[in-house]
Amino acid sequence: MPNFLQFITKEGRFFIFSRFVLAFVIGFLSWPVLVYFLDLYDAAFPVKESSAPSLLIFVSLFSLFVFLFFLIRFWVKKPSVKDLAVQIERANPDLMDLLNCAVELEEVSKTRNLSFMEKIILYIFLKL
Repeated sequence: MPNFLQFITKEGRFFIFSRFVLAFVIGFLSWPVLVYFLDLYDAAFPVKESSAPSLLIFVSLFSLFVFLFFLIRFWVKKPSVKDLAVQIERANPDLMDLLNCAVELEEVSKTRNLSFMEKIILYIFLKL
């Protein structure tokens, strides 16, 4: 496997990790926000002390649900190698679509032998 696919895969893993951290932060920060709203509700409509622990458990479980929701959402919408290659091409127009061609050719090379011109495209991209 050429090195550029390993680098793209590594960047994809970093992207997924950063999204997991974002999901954790959103879930972690949702808890104090929900507790604050619970406090505002308690100020407007006093809550009995017997029901306060159940409300705090509900807020904690809802915060956990928010974390899991974003975690699953980010996992389902993770980018493929092709998507990352397209984003890299947009950011670096001087590649002139070589990266996209190389990614597609790498996938094709798993099923059949590449022609001479296809091998040249991979060779040119590896020399960049």
